[in-house]
Amino acid sequence: MTEVREALECIVRDADRGKDIVDRIRDHVKKAPPRIGRFDLNEAINEVIEMVRTAIDKNRVSVSTRLAADLNPVWGDRVQLQQVVMNLVLNAVEAMGSVEQWAQILLIRTEQKEDGGVLVAVHDSGPGIDPEHLQRVLNRSTPQRTAALGLSICRSIIDAHGGRLWADVDQPRGTVIQFTLPAAQEDS
Repeated sequence: MTEVREALECIVRDADRGKDIVDRIRDHVKKAPPRIGRFDLNEAINEVIEMVRTAIDKNRVSVSTRLAADLNPVWGDRVQLQQVVMNLVLNAVEAMGSVEQWAQILLIRTEQKEDGGVLVAVHDSGPGIDPEHLQRVLNRSTPQRTAALGLSICRSIIDAHGGRLWADVDQPRGTVIQFTLPAAQEDS
C-alpha cells in the first residue's frame, strides 16, 4: 500500500510540473511576464531528465551528467528554462534514434563561468548537423518531428533571460547545443 501511495504522489507531482510547464509556455506565447526567481539549475536539469526518462529509455539512450558542484544559483523562470533543457534533450534523443551504428550517448553538463554566469551544454552522439546548416536549424520555428519547442523559441527564452544559445558540431560525432545565463543578481 505504501508503494502505491508513493507512486501516486509521484504521478501527481509530475502532472503538476507538466501543468506548470504548459502554463508558462502559454504565458510566454501571450508575452506575459515570466515568473522570475532564484533556483538551482542543476536540480532543475535533474528534474527534466526524470520527466523525459520514458523517451530516453525507449530510445536506449545512455545519459550522463557532469553538473558543476559549485554552480551559482540562477535567476529566471525555472519552468521556461526547464522547457529549454527538455527540448534540447528530446531533440538529441530523436537525433540519436536514427543511428544504430554506435552507442547513443547523451551528456548534459553545467559549468560555472568566471563572470559568475553559467553554461549548459547538451551533447549527443547522433549523426550531427552539417556545419553549413547549423544557423538554419537554430532559426527553425518548429521542430521537424517532435512535440518539443522549436530551437528558435528556445533561443528567444534564453535571450529573454539575458543569455545566448548556439550549436556546434561535436567530436567525434554528434551535436552540442549550448546556452549561457548571466550571473544572478546578489540582491535578488
